[in-house]
Amino acid sequence: MIPRYLYASLFATPAALLAIAALTAMDAQASVFADIDVQAAQDDNVGRSEKSADIERDRSVQLAARAGQSIELATGTRLALGASLRALEFRRFRDLSEVSAGAAASLRHKFGLGPDAFWVALLADGEVIDSDSDIRDGERYGLGLRAGTRVGDRWGVSATLRHDWRDADEDEQNLPPNRPTFPGVTASKQGDVFEFDATELALAADYQFDNGWMLLASWSLRDGDVVSTARPNATIVGAAKAITSDAAFGPGRSAYRLDALTHTTVLGLNFPLAETASLQLDYEYQLSDADAGIRYDKNLLRLRLMYAY
Repeated sequence: MIPRYLYASLFATPAALLAIAALTAMDAQASVFADIDVQAAQDDNVGRSEKSADIERDRSVQLAARAGQSIELATGTRLALGASLRALEFRRFRDLSEVSAGAAASLRHKFGLGPDAFWVALLADGEVIDSDSDIRDGERYGLGLRAGTRVGDRWGVSATLRHDWRDADEDEQNLPPNRPTFPGVTASKQGDVFEFDATELALAADYQFDNGWMLLASWSLRDGDVVSTARPNATIVGAAKAITSDAAFGPGRSAYRLDALTHTTVLGLNFPLAETASLQLDYEYQLSDADAGIRYDKNLLRLRLMYAY
């Protein structure tokens, strides 16, 4: 893991530039934007569990809405400031349902004219999360750098380097009652399961067809903490950085924070419905390799209806 002081130095500059841009935006030309994203998803490993006895499936519905202003600061340079609301509802595991409110800012500069000009963007966002499972309440923040371009009339490519972290309401996190012990295994400390950070590198591409359909693909590598819910065993208890009871999946389960490398691949197909609306089908595969040889994978299928103003 990269030391925290390196993260601070890496992301302090983007945050400062966004703040300076916001202060100078009052005299710039602005336009309003808004969008709505409705998702229905199927997840075949909701708790990110390794053992088949702990793996649970569920379906969910999510509604997200965002609105804000896009401000042209100079030729080729644009600042976007927005606020968002999100509601997520699970069918079986209702305690995983949550609502959140957030804000985001991006400062984007395009080096030249035309659709194929190279661009770079600085990103900052955060949200407050209120979950039906108290141990999942908290705040999430993210900072990043994204760059991209169009290649000819068909292709778009981009790369993103992002760091995100989450602060949890630690008062809600407690040690599991009557937690089992294992010979030679020292259990991890109390609480802090949902307080973590990670760095992610993502590569993405899209291809535009003549009929307006778009094929999307992305791959990312995430280095940082993951949370897995499972029944206690010697391997996961010994590897966990933190542990707490997790009633969201029923009695006898605990949530564990693990250090892991996570590979994520996403394939999608976007169908335009109107000038400002589209339907998108996504398939996502995640594979995480955690400490002590712990490995889990999961598959997600999402259907999204998106509207932009």
